Amino acid sequence: MEHARLERYGLLGVTGADARAFLHAQLTNDIAGLPADRAALAGWCSPKGRLLASFLVVPWTDGFLLQLSRDLVPTIAKRLAMFVLRSKVKVTDESAAWHQLGVWGTLPAIAVPEAPLALAAAEGLIAVRMGEGRLLVLAKDPSPLERESRAVPPARWALDEIRAGRALITAATQDLFVPQMVNYEKVGAVNFQKGCYPGQ
Repeated sequence: MEHARLERYGLLGVTGADARAFLHAQLTNDIAGLPADRAALAGWCSPKGRLLASFLVVPWTDGFLLQLSRDLVPTIAKRLAMFVLRSKVKVTDESAAWHQLGVWGTLPAIAVPEAPLALAAAEGLIAVRMGEGRLLVLAKDPSPLERESRAVPPARWALDEIRAGRALITAATQDLFVPQMVNYEKVGAVNFQKGCYPGQ
């Protein structure tokens, strides 16, 4: 087993009784129908339809975790919170609470189904199937996993994500592309049946 520390990513927590409905209305993908054992790719667009952020939406005990480029976390957290209004939703920066690792191989602590974006969770650990033999692991304490595997450069994870066709919107590319320009409809990050979302 091999692992890479994924420092380029941050995490937002979206919690509260209305979290699912709120994200469903804001994002490009169907969050209302997202099961607890599956993550989803999604984007958040400006009123002009350009991507402000790209997310991996991960169901969480208290709501959802949104993985995004770390350099966008403060601005996206603030801007997303502006749309909460009277909804029972809280947006928080969870980047420091979770360690993010790319893992190649099989986790000894948890079995993750082979289906794309399948999710499995244990105490303080969430794993998402990102490709054949490749997992995204969110861990409160990564030391047991790191002791049992060999560290590799994070550039390997970035290359695998590029090969998978998954674009990462960063501060440098924010508000430049509509979802179709980064193949979002081809990687399942846009749902055309879910109803309207900002910028559609």
